[in-house]
Amino acid sequence: MTDKQSDRQLEQSALHALGALDGRERLEFERLIEDEGAHAQHARAELASFATVAAQLGLALSPTIPPPSLKARLLEKIQRTAQEPSPTQPGFTFIRSTEGVWMEPMPGMRLKVLHVDPTTHRTTAIAKFAPGYRFPSHRHAETEELFVLEGGCVCQGHVLLPGDYHRSDTDSVHGVTTTDDGCTLLIIFSPRNEAVGSVAARISSTTVSLLMRLSAIVTRLATRLTRPK
Repeated sequence: MTDKQSDRQLEQSALHALGALDGRERLEFERLIEDEGAHAQHARAELASFATVAAQLGLALSPTIPPPSLKARLLEKIQRTAQEPSPTQPGFTFIRSTEGVWMEPMPGMRLKVLHVDPTTHRTTAIAKFAPGYRFPSHRHAETEELFVLEGGCVCQGHVLLPGDYHRSDTDSVHGVTTTDDGCTLLIIFSPRNEAVGSVAARISSTTVSLLMRLSAIVTRLATRLTRPK
């Protein structure tokens, strides 16, 4: 073995011990250490010695506690970095926080539809209420569910905060839901809900239903357009 070959084998042994030998070089080195010749025995000995050193490298450093802001900065950078689309198997749907279409069915309320049942039209969505928003009173055509993700609201006289869950049965009537500082909700509802009270004169149930369904259609179209070919 020449000096150049010996240096290259030494370098490969060190890189392999650190897990930094990739591609073709890694395959060639792994074939080498599986052989029975003198070069293979020498490579295995070098690899064993480097592996021992590599295992002790982590213990040679004093532990360092990262600043609390590091996690927030990393998560923010991940959200701002375009992610490569991953293949999705049939039967599964993924909607990232940066995906989907936000609609504004009523001033002060933004809605991103996640799913609409093709048979019952029951809709799963994320709703954002602006500070001071008042969601109008309505009658439930089907069971309605909501889960508070951020902020807080007052629903049927109860203060709901992040992590709180609320369900309304079919044919029940919700009074006006209010929020002082704004909130984000996960809601499951029927687009056939009927507006009641004084708001019924200016916001009909038909209008609300059409807006909800329009949001769902736009979401499905956007998903098809952005789906990898």
